[in-house]
Amino acid sequence: MSEQKWADACTKNCVWLFQRRMEMWANEDSPASKYWHTEGVFLTRLEGIDFGFRRPYDHGKYGEDWRLYGVPAYGDMVELLSQAGVNQSYIDEREPKAEKAVQEWQEQLANR
Repeated sequence: MSEQKWADACTKNCVWLFQRRMEMWANEDSPASKYWHTEGVFLTRLEGIDFGFRRPYDHGKYGEDWRLYGVPAYGDMVELLSQAGVNQSYIDEREPKAEKAVQEWQEQLANR
């Protein structure tokens, strides 16, 4: 694979990290430091968002207690994603659905 084709492919193929905000205490006297802990990886943003919103009692609030973080895939991962049928058009087709899912879940949570 040529260098340019490889560079183009890795910016188009993303995996999504499901991350939760965690606190770590060094000792009783020091304040807690917060960090993002990766708990899972999803092929599409829609899958990750759906996973997070299905368990608000456990995951908390989107954007504050948990987030999805897109990471470009490199090297062999790009080819594996392509062979599995996960390509940019597949992901682009689901992105508007992911935005709509966020809005629907937020409305449902607000009405509780």
